[in-house]
Amino acid sequence: MKKYVFIFLSLLILGGCAHFPGKSLERSKIQTPPQKAYNPFALSSFIDGVFADLNRDYQRAALDYNEALTWDSTSATIYAALGQDYLKIGRVRIGLKLLKKAVRLEPDNPEYPSILVAVYGQLRDFNSAIPYQEALVKLKPNDVSGHYHLATLYLLTKQDQKAAEEFNKVYELSGKSPDALGKISEFYLQARKYDQAIQTYQKLIQLQPDKEENYINLGEMYQMKGDTATAVTFLESALKDHPAFSKVRNFLSDIYMNQNQWKKALTLWQALKEEKPNDIQPYLQIAELHLAEGDTAKSIEMYGKIRQLFKDNWHVYYNLGRVYLERKNFTDAIANLKMAIQKDTSVPQSWLLLGLAYLQNGKNQEAEKNFADALKVFPGEPRLNFYYGAVLNQNKKYKQAVLPLQKLLQTSPNYVDGLRELAYSYLNLKQYDNAEKTCLRALKINPNNLSVVLILAS
Repeated sequence: MKKYVFIFLSLLILGGCAHFPGKSLERSKIQTPPQKAYNPFALSSFIDGVFADLNRDYQRAALDYNEALTWDSTSATIYAALGQDYLKIGRVRIGLKLLKKAVRLEPDNPEYPSILVAVYGQLRDFNSAIPYQEALVKLKPNDVSGHYHLATLYLLTKQDQKAAEEFNKVYELSGKSPDALGKISEFYLQARKYDQAIQTYQKLIQLQPDKEENYINLGEMYQMKGDTATAVTFLESALKDHPAFSKVRNFLSDIYMNQNQWKKALTLWQALKEEKPNDIQPYLQIAELHLAEGDTAKSIEMYGKIRQLFKDNWHVYYNLGRVYLERKNFTDAIANLKMAIQKDTSVPQSWLLLGLAYLQNGKNQEAEKNFADALKVFPGEPRLNFYYGAVLNQNKKYKQAVLPLQKLLQTSPNYVDGLRELAYSYLNLKQYDNAEKTCLRALKINPNNLSVVLILAS
């Protein structure tokens, strides 16, 4: 049978579901030019196979295509259709053999090697996929996705130099687009090729010297490679050239803190404080650094200064409240957290911390009221629902506790502490079946939770 596929047949072939065993593999269009001569018996059997494919009767389709081959053994179209059906019924070896035959018969048709690349990809046989992807790239030298796919295969088979050459072609064909370079660098990162990723990010910085994210990414690459010293030197230089890069400053500060270089971290923020005296951020960072260093007195002193300078900013009162709470100074903690809420009611953390301050101070009634008020503003906030339910249980309002705990579990179904509190509510309401079901649900998530075990045993 000569190479013949009418438009009608092409559409039918495409309509067939080409599933590789247990996986998805879409059949490509077979775009072969129509020929003047063809074998009518082969064509008839081929059409029968197409309709069998449409009905997902792949074994029947394979029989029809085999019959078509007895009338015409020269048609790449038939070999490809038969090969795909053999794949679908699990006869992988012969399916691949038939697809390769189609490639040999029509080496200039990109559809057949595309199918083979997809199949070998599903088999994770990347070495076998490479020759066919190389053939595709030769057939379509300006196809960016083809070069990208080939580069990926080279990288997966540890052919780094070839991968780099293909990625460079991707970059060139994309018009030296920074977006293309960004995707290349991301792929190197996923493949843990840190040296190549570093080189790519260096190129990106040359193309986009004012984009802060590139500097962050390159600094992270150095760290992932285990070269923190180079990361620090690079970030210090970047901050010198771009003092407005706040993310770089934060990144560098975190590195200093992790290395216990408190003086360097403080100097970093003090310089910004002097440069921008009306910006609260450096003041807050300095106060937090003192706290992280273990000098709580200096931290509180700095927060006091911040409160004088930025008296309407909720951050000041929130952070002061947090510091006082850590020191068990409940009176000052509560006063500052109340002020934080007064300055801005839309911050759930302030309500949460105030409720915890009340609880730790043994003021359960005040805690209950605080959480109830907070939930009027944030009805779906999981942590507020949890603590409201918990404090209601402590106050022996078990029936009232059920609703917020159920709301919590709607958004956080695997939150074991929430399940424990709900089981405790049910237990005290004498709803033993509900208590048991809730305990079993919690133990399925965490079998070693002693509190839940004790409730179940009650």
